[in-house]
Amino acid sequence: MKTNSYLKIGIMTGSIRIIKAGIFLDLNDLRIYSILSNQYSEFFGFTEDEVKKALYGYNIEFKLADIKLRYDSYKFGDSEVYNLWSILNFLFDKKEDWRGF
Repeated sequence: MKTNSYLKIGIMTGSIRIIKAGIFLDLNDLRIYSILSNQYSEFFGFTEDEVKKALYGYNIEFKLADIKLRYDSYKFGDSEVYNLWSILNFLFDKKEDWRGF
């Protein structure tokens, strides 16, 4: 990252603290935010407001109750968020017949 003049900050996810084991020798100045941390907890998934906006963009905002029932949400720190992959796949498959949902 240090050799990229266009990059100011980087975020690594899923590293499970292997960084501190010394595998990445040039990597320093790290902060670890887990799913229990309150700071940045809303960035571990889509918030309900973001899901509502996405559904509205597809003209299927009436499906929020179904999504809430089917996917529910996760608690990360102080935030309740929806799984990114599940919501994106739901929106991608929106062309399917919604009556079968």
